[in-house]
Amino acid sequence: MYKISSKSFSNYLKFIFGLLILFIALSCGTQKQKTKQSVTYEITGTAELVSITYENDNGGTSQLSSESVPHTIKVGKMSSVQFVYISAQNKVGYGSVTVTIYIDGKQFKTSTSTGEYVIASVSGSIP
Repeated sequence: MYKISSKSFSNYLKFIFGLLILFIALSCGTQKQKTKQSVTYEITGTAELVSITYENDNGGTSQLSSESVPHTIKVGKMSSVQFVYISAQNKVGYGSVTVTIYIDGKQFKTSTSTGEYVIASVSGSIP
């Protein structure tokens, strides 16, 4: 039968405790801090009416069925790395649709489609 001395056991516990502290310290430093940023969606173009689908501030999808152009949606504050999305479909047989995402007032992404019943969409994760 093998006996462990109290000194060896104490050194073993110190070693395990040290590894645990090191692991906790390293994992705390690698997490990306989530900050809240203002998100605004904008729909412009020559189309008269559009249907809009967008990612809201709760991470869900919202829809608007017949909105005039131009149209602005102020989503509010969203966390960094949160998904943002907007699409707008032209509801008439002519014209163009442009959708743009603004984060903290700066243009993040934009897309334009031209023609009958076209859809313009953009998406991404907030940096």
